[in-house]
Amino acid sequence: MVQVVLSAGAKNGSGSSSLNIAFGTVKDALYGAIPNGAPQAGFNQTDPRLNYFNGTPVAAIENGFKELTKKFWGGAKPDIVLSGPNVGGVASFAAGQGVPAIAFSSGDDTRVPFTALQPGDAPHLYSQLAMTITKQVTASAPFLPNDVLLNVNFPEKSAKCSKAEDFKFVFTTVYPLAKTIGCTESVRTPAEADVINSGECLVSISAMGSNKFDVDTTKQTTVFNKLAPILSCADVKDHILSAILPLGTVLGRRGDLEDGVAGTVEGIVDTL
Repeated sequence: MVQVVLSAGAKNGSGSSSLNIAFGTVKDALYGAIPNGAPQAGFNQTDPRLNYFNGTPVAAIENGFKELTKKFWGGAKPDIVLSGPNVGGVASFAAGQGVPAIAFSSGDDTRVPFTALQPGDAPHLYSQLAMTITKQVTASAPFLPNDVLLNVNFPEKSAKCSKAEDFKFVFTTVYPLAKTIGCTESVRTPAEADVINSGECLVSISAMGSNKFDVDTTKQTTVFNKLAPILSCADVKDHILSAILPLGTVLGRRGDLEDGVAGTVEGIVDTL
C-alpha cells in the first residue's frame, strides 16, 4: 500500500532555495486555508496526511523528517520525496538524507487550491506527467543511486501542449556536457536550458546530486537506463544562455507556482 504524507509550507515559498527558516505562528496563509494565529505546525482535520509547517520549504520537509516520520512510520524515512512545483531545495535536502527525491518545476504560474482542482487545469496536467515519471522511478528498486535526485522541468501549458500525451520526456544535464548519455552519438545530451527554451512540449529530466550539480557519468547512465522506457531523444537548439549564465539565473525566469497547498504534489496525493 502506498501512503503519501504532505509536509508543506503555509504560504508560497518558491525561490527559497535551501534556506531553512521557521516563521512561527501562521499569518496570511495562502488562500486563507490556515487561520491567522494558528500554531507553526498543524494538519488538515479531515485528512491528517496533509500537514503544514510555517516556514520555508526546506524547513517544512525537515519537520516532516523529524516529526511526521515518527507519527506515520515509527521514525522510518520515506521511500521517496516528491517536491514542487519549484522547490528544488526540498529534494536536495532529501537526497542529502539518503532518500531518493524528485523536484518538479513548471513554466505555468496558474495557482489552484487543491479543493478546486479540475481536469484540464495546469496543476492537474503536471500531476499526470509527474505520476508517469514517479511510477517509472519506483517500478523497481533501488529507485535512484545514492545522493541522486531528479530535477524535472515542465513547459508552460499551451494550445499545443495541453494534454499529457502531447509531452515527451527528455534526459538532460543541469549544465552543458560534451559526452552523450544514452542517445545516439549524433545527438548530444541537451542541457536543461536548451529544452526549457525550445518552445516544444518537452519535459527535461536531469540527474543531480544534493549539491545541485550534475552527477558523474556512471550515475547518469544508471538513471537514463531506469527512465529509458519513457524517454525520447531530442536534438534541440543550443542556447548560449545555458553555457554562460548560472543555473539560478536561467531558471529564475520561469513561473513561480509552489504554494504549499495546491499544485503538483497535491495532484499526486489525489491521484494515489
